[in-house]
Amino acid sequence: MRGVRGLAAGLVLGGGAVLAQVPEDAMEAQRCIWRCQAEHGAASQAYGACVARLCDGTPQASAPPPAPTPAPQPPAPAGVAGAWRFGPHPQLGATAHIITPAGSVGVGCGAEGGPPLGLRFSNSFSPQAPVTLIIDGGSYASGFARLQGEWSGRDGYACGDIPVVGLAQGAALYLIPAQIAAIHQEGAQAQITLTDGARQAVVVTGAQAQATFGGHALPLTGARAALQALLDSCPRARQDVEAGCGD
Repeated sequence: MRGVRGLAAGLVLGGGAVLAQVPEDAMEAQRCIWRCQAEHGAASQAYGACVARLCDGTPQASAPPPAPTPAPQPPAPAGVAGAWRFGPHPQLGATAHIITPAGSVGVGCGAEGGPPLGLRFSNSFSPQAPVTLIIDGGSYASGFARLQGEWSGRDGYACGDIPVVGLAQGAALYLIPAQIAAIHQEGAQAQITLTDGARQAVVVTGAQAQATFGGHALPLTGARAALQALLDSCPRARQDVEAGCGD
């Protein structure tokens, strides 16, 4: 304890010795600067003006450093930003999912005794209308009735209602507030007739559907890895996908 007290005392006495060497004029100038700072704040323009006006003959106080310029950010993709991940969702549980400001979409392992997979999406994407899901680059389009509560979706199989392969390979997922009236296959390309009751349009892509009916475009960034992690955790779903839909 004596050593600690001695060290503290040395610091105090050293500081006092330094202050005693400062010329009184400089100290008066410093006190003037402190008064300006206390009255106006060091970050204000009035602070610098106060120093220049009242602290005559003293060095000008340096202006506060400019705020750092934010690093340029890459442009956000069209639609709703976000990325897919596998893990616990606050409401859906262990799923491959994406959370966006507009809502969530998730794919999970089905309950024992039922289909191996389940797809859910927030009703906030379409508060009053059924939704058509279209995956550009994933060869998928399917209509979903709007269910009661916060979520819509269905349980099913990877080769039918749950587009595991399409989500893993696609470019973007579109949730369109319209119903499918007809699908006409032209070779490898499908022409989808959509209607919302007031309008009807034939589209080929989700982007075209969104341009006509509105809706949401979700990126599929990270979807492949998230879905693979889901299949690794759900043997029934993995076997369903590995069956290859008869291919």
